[in-house]
Amino acid sequence: KQIARPGSSYRIVVEQPLGYPSVLGDPSSSIAIDGCRTNPDGTFNTIFLSQFNNDNSSPFIANDCQSSIGAYDPNDKRGFPMGYDDEHYIFSNTAINYHIRFQNTGTDTAFTVKIIDTLSTYLDPTSIQAGASSHPYTWELDQQGIISFTFNNIMLPDSNINEPASHGFVKFKINQKIANEDDTRIENRAAIYFDFNEPVLTNTTWHTIGSDFILIADQLPDVERNQVQVQIAPNPIQNTATISLEGLEGQRVDFQLLDATGRLILEIREQRDQFQLDRKNLSNGMYFYAIRHKGKLVASGKLIAR
Repeated sequence: KQIARPGSSYRIVVEQPLGYPSVLGDPSSSIAIDGCRTNPDGTFNTIFLSQFNNDNSSPFIANDCQSSIGAYDPNDKRGFPMGYDDEHYIFSNTAINYHIRFQNTGTDTAFTVKIIDTLSTYLDPTSIQAGASSHPYTWELDQQGIISFTFNNIMLPDSNINEPASHGFVKFKINQKIANEDDTRIENRAAIYFDFNEPVLTNTTWHTIGSDFILIADQLPDVERNQVQVQIAPNPIQNTATISLEGLEGQRVDFQLLDATGRLILEIREQRDQFQLDRKNLSNGMYFYAIRHKGKLVASGKLIAR
């Protein structure tokens, strides 16, 4: 049993079994919680919940998870998951759910609203799934990868007459093209037409494709190192490595190995201050380790398999 740290966010990601039909959703499922315990000052971590996919992949499920923000442009476009850090990193197999919002801020009722969106060349137009909306619509996709949503007879009142009813939205989901390389930047924005007026352009959303972009072990704030020194030889590991601890002589520890996404790969429990690590089926790449003594984290670092 481990008590949740104040202000923390937690996420569990589980891979679907081999052969899981893509029509039923993404190859992994996840569940997360933000701020399950508040900090002493009453605050808690935010934003983390929407950085990754929140199991919104099934055609029978539609989740909507957004951050509460202050004033914003009523005609905007957002992409979910938001992505990790300032570059909005996502993995190359992550589908993107787009949410386009609009509002009639004119001086009269809008009879027709049309949204035109030129898709990024890094997205697969054949995978589009039209989603939920505020009003009935029709949609079409042309051969140039331009998708359009048309709200005929929407009768959208202007914001001066009825502000709450002057808003609308539409959503759609799309997969990436296969094998987008790291650092590929996927950008998108939409043009919103109210009747015969000039289009209102939304902001540009973007995502950056990456693989080893999540920092885990070196940033864990509850580390109680107590001058514990870790020696791993060899590192990079090819077959086996010896792990030695200085500062915990004669004590038993638990060793955990995580991949770049934070997924637990290997756990070795009740080990002495020196033990062997067998690479076994570890793929080449960077891993993070965490060493705990009596339930508390005492050391962490990086391990490379080559």
